Amino acid sequence: MKKNKPVEVTVNETVKTVSGEEVAVQEVLIGKKVIGEIEAQANSKFKVTGFDNFYAMTKSLDDALEELIKHWNLNN
Repeated sequence: MKKNKPVEVTVNETVKTVSGEEVAVQEVLIGKKVIGEIEAQANSKFKVTGFDNFYAMTKSLDDALEELIKHWNLNN
């Protein structure tokens, strides 16, 4: 049986250019590895983009973080 290991999750707010427009993005890191980004959308939803072309839409930032970490955890 595997033991649960503590994981350091960091969220950094950065700005990136999308279609010529600057957009605030939360970059999610586990340790020093970037596992994905979360971008707030105009319709009060959050776009989650992860490694290996993972994509999801959520209703809250907490749900977005949970989806991204869950995807990372299942695929590592």
